[in-house]
Amino acid sequence: MGDQVDRFCRQYLQLERDLEYPDGAALRDEATQEVLYERLFADGAGASSTPPRYQLRALKEIVARIESSITDWEVHVSGKRSSRKSKSRGPDQRRESRTA
Repeated sequence: MGDQVDRFCRQYLQLERDLEYPDGAALRDEATQEVLYERLFADGAGASSTPPRYQLRALKEIVARIESSITDWEVHVSGKRSSRKSKSRGPDQRRESRTA
C-alpha cells in the first residue's frame, strides 16, 4: 500500500495531469482512505493550494475506483457480513430499491 499511496500523493501535489492511482485493493482499505484524506483533502492538508477543479477531478476518480473495486457491498457498507443471503448490490441498485 505505502509505495502506491506515496507515489499518488506526490503526483497529486505536483499537479500532474495523469495520476497513477493506487490499485483497487489498496483503495478499498480504510487505512488507505484515511491517509489520502489526511494528506490531500482535509482542512490544512498540504494540498490546500491545489485548484478546486483539480481536487474535484481527482476525488471523483478516487471515489469511482473505490466503488468499482467493491465486490460485496454488504461488507463494506455495514462493516460486517449480513446474516441473510443476498445478491451484492452496487450504489445504483441501492438507490433504485429506495425509490421503489
